[in-house]
Amino acid sequence: MGNDIKTRCFVAIEVPKKFDSSLIELEQKFEGVCKKTNVNTFHITLLFLGEISNVDDIIQKLREISFDKFDSNLSGMHYFEHNGNITVGSVGIESKELRELQQKIVEKLHAKEERSYVPHLTLFRVKEVFNDKAFKDAVSSINYKETFHVDEFLLFSSTITSAGPIYTVLERFKLK
Repeated sequence: MGNDIKTRCFVAIEVPKKFDSSLIELEQKFEGVCKKTNVNTFHITLLFLGEISNVDDIIQKLREISFDKFDSNLSGMHYFEHNGNITVGSVGIESKELRELQQKIVEKLHAKEERSYVPHLTLFRVKEVFNDKAFKDAVSSINYKETFHVDEFLLFSSTITSAGPIYTVLERFKLK
């Protein structure tokens, strides 16, 4: 990629496709509770890079990371708020190794983190909550648990469209 072209990128782990139907079922529990934009690809972001022009340099640095394969757990339903408004419905992640891999990536890329890392899988982005209590009750009623094996992480580009973001895999990085 040319150095003058900027690409919106992030580093992430793909969640296995076998969980798509159960995750979509979770999304559907919020129909009528809030206005939302569904996510078309389930992943766990490790580091959002933003608009970058040095994609080849980033790929080279990420290739240098050595990390063992590990298991990770999807656990429970959560949400994020911004200025008192619910903005994201997500599934929590329980994995010490995932946090360690994320930290290794941050260090390798000399990235600055604006806030502390909270591992999660975004199910949907909330545009409007019709009833806060109903939304929070729906979240607390969900006891979702799944385990999956992580054997790679990926560099994605993200193109924002009116229909939602389009994610493209730029490179895959195998764990040992």
